[in-house]
Amino acid sequence: MPPVSLPTEWINNFVMPAIITTSTLSLFGCAFIFSHAFKSYCQREPIDFTMRMIIVMSIIDLFDAGFKLFGTYSYSYRGLCNVQGFVMNAAGIAAVSWLACMSHSWYSWVVKRDCEATLRRWFVVYLIVSFLPPLVVSLYLGMTGKYGPASFYCWISDEYKGMRITFFFSWIIASALFILLMCLLVIFDAKRRAQQQENVEAQTSLASIYNKLAAYVSVYIFVWGPSLINRFVEWQRSEDDPPILWLLGLHIICNNSQGFLNAMIYGGAFRILLRALRFHENSEMESLRTSLCSNIPTTEVLTQTISLFCTTFNMGEGPMPEDLSQWISIGHDIYVIGVQECLNIASVRAKVKEYLENSSQQPYEDYVREIGCSNTTLGYHGYIGILIFVPLESVQSGRFYMPKPSKSEVNCGKLLNVRTSNKGAVGFAFRYLDTSISVVSCHLSSDCKGKSQILRRNEDAALVWQSLNLSGDSYFMDFPLLHHHTIVLGDLNYRLSNKNATSATILNLIENTMRKHKWISTPSPQLHTLVIDNENSEWTTENVKIFELDEDWSHLLEHDELHAVMGLNQVFSGFEENTITFPPTFRRTRGFSLSKNNINDCYCTVMPHGGGTRVPSYTDRILYHSLDNVKSDLNCCRYQSHEDIDTSDHKPVSCVFRIMTKESPYAPSYQNLKKVSFMTQTSTMMDYDGVKDCTILLKELLVQWQSSMFPPLSDNGIFTAKVPLIGLEDKFCITTVFPLPLEDIFSDQRKLHELAARWDHGILPLHANDLSQRHLNHFQTSWKEALLNGIHHRCYAQAKRNMHIALSVHTDSESFGQCTLNLENAYTLPNEFHTFQYNLTSKGAITGTLKGIVQVKIK
Repeated sequence: MPPVSLPTEWINNFVMPAIITTSTLSLFGCAFIFSHAFKSYCQREPIDFTMRMIIVMSIIDLFDAGFKLFGTYSYSYRGLCNVQGFVMNAAGIAAVSWLACMSHSWYSWVVKRDCEATLRRWFVVYLIVSFLPPLVVSLYLGMTGKYGPASFYCWISDEYKGMRITFFFSWIIASALFILLMCLLVIFDAKRRAQQQENVEAQTSLASIYNKLAAYVSVYIFVWGPSLINRFVEWQRSEDDPPILWLLGLHIICNNSQGFLNAMIYGGAFRILLRALRFHENSEMESLRTSLCSNIPTTEVLTQTISLFCTTFNMGEGPMPEDLSQWISIGHDIYVIGVQECLNIASVRAKVKEYLENSSQQPYEDYVREIGCSNTTLGYHGYIGILIFVPLESVQSGRFYMPKPSKSEVNCGKLLNVRTSNKGAVGFAFRYLDTSISVVSCHLSSDCKGKSQILRRNEDAALVWQSLNLSGDSYFMDFPLLHHHTIVLGDLNYRLSNKNATSATILNLIENTMRKHKWISTPSPQLHTLVIDNENSEWTTENVKIFELDEDWSHLLEHDELHAVMGLNQVFSGFEENTITFPPTFRRTRGFSLSKNNINDCYCTVMPHGGGTRVPSYTDRILYHSLDNVKSDLNCCRYQSHEDIDTSDHKPVSCVFRIMTKESPYAPSYQNLKKVSFMTQTSTMMDYDGVKDCTILLKELLVQWQSSMFPPLSDNGIFTAKVPLIGLEDKFCITTVFPLPLEDIFSDQRKLHELAARWDHGILPLHANDLSQRHLNHFQTSWKEALLNGIHHRCYAQAKRNMHIALSVHTDSESFGQCTLNLENAYTLPNEFHTFQYNLTSKGAITGTLKGIVQVKIK
């Protein structure tokens, strides 16, 4: 029987029809989302993370609306009443928990700049958080007999009204507060991004985001507000007080409409309705100042060569050297210092900055990142850090620019299968004039008790390659492919044990080489200083204290693990190392130097506690990588160790790079804003100097996988893309990124456009003819579509030198091959197809080859 406090006639004439109507609408909303998801699946369209979240939300709504249809009918059947109460309680808590998880995904996507692959790793966590607690709570209520009549369906019985607050509405309130916090963080970050370039498109996307967030919060309040108020009033109302029927009716209508409203707002049904009513049509925005486009040819832009000093030092938990002139030379434009096993990063930062400012008589801006811990009792050996020092004038003038990364650190250590920061990597990416550079400081796994850990080191390197995202928002790309030049330095821990040589053999090789060649002595202990002669741009050296440059240490490097794995393209594919002209840097005896002491005193080959012997090795290395068309822009001028630094069991290693950069032929964005500031309207993206409507066409794509990636289907071991990839071809997608983040003046606002477009479309797919697509810089195409019709990548971008498009072949969880295509020829001769062939790599290893033709259209 229904509760006596509610009129039976009112229940029959209003409650049940309202429940049936609103629940049916919610079921139709769920059907709308499921049908479009199924259509996307059948058409092999990518199902992104947002779509997955919406589908799960609709599954929850399906159960909730389906069991609400029973209404008061379940009062007469105890078993059905318990099931209805269990499902409704679990679905209600799961629904608000899932909405909270969705808001967290927005935060991760926008504020933390996580990519699709990173977001997918959260999916299982979201499922556990959203479903496990509701199931446990609801099961407890059922086992203790708390379900029964609750006004208009079975739920927590009217006898236990106080438990409704504890076991249900506390979740509603907590989720509401969490969602509000996430929305505020997204709004603040979105507003900051929009302020980078205050153009029409950025402001439009920002307004769309504001409206969507307001709609999400409003729907949440609309669905759960009346329900919360009504149940609280029921809890406080005495048995003699009459029920508030209008509040009960509002509760039914609002709460039961959840599935319908979610389909309208989250699923994109509202967009279809507006389009049908012709209230939502894409239209081109009229450009205010197309005359702002520069007419300066890129070939006439002034060239500037910068000096980049890079060094790595495993400090071995020791102090900073007293005389930094023996380690760090002066006269460079940028300083990159990587340290490992450093107990006090702040001290290193302060001393280096003081040394540079006193030596050069100018202020410096510094940037520091580190991982690790100074508590050595926990198994840590200090911090892995990277420090960058740049003259303040370079930063203030805009020549040096550093974006906010999405992930600048990777933990590679392992403790009970948990990644720890005693090993790993940290990095930066920056742009100097028109050239992008990434720098990373690494400390990879060391040998354990004389046993080689080369496979573990390779795994660490692969993890670093796929995990670091240094140049802004994250993409499905290894970080070296998104920058013109990449420099990796650190204690890589590769040993001279490739041929299983003993420590005595290696020491003999070192000693024989040193006998043949003399040590160069100089009158001054100061380290060399590199100077640029402005007239002939040649490098000269002064006060150098190193081995002679014609020294050949190749007989030692035949034993080098790193050269062996690089030769097999197993790791660090595409990276180079300058000729090594110095003796092994590890393991050295503290307080000793080969320039002053004999070789046996300088190397420590006996491991403590009877662990055997240790082979002297080149563990401290500096590697570099450049994209194909800019390789000639980077020149490694000096690669050396610093013997007189004796505070550690390692010797510092440094390298000086000479990098050719160019002033952009287009004015910086803030100057463009000044040019259009007198306009009554805000400028558009096309008003910025050199910005064009660019379309990149990639056709006739052919992938040849290496036989190590897939079982060969032909005698020559070649595996082509036109042959089914052992059942994976249906799961493959191709993601393209253009422009690369640090080639893109709109990089900060791209995420705004992506977020606005994704929220606006909901479950509906984005199509190439949507105007919003031109505001994005990365697209995903199904494998089948790419092979049949090619890839069409269209967006607004500056047409300038050194433009590239990055490409990744991947599934939802793993990338099988990536490359970065040079578009210089295609830009020089637009509207013509140009052939290309590039190696595909993944996690630093070559996986195959990509061939095809590319065309650039500009208007």
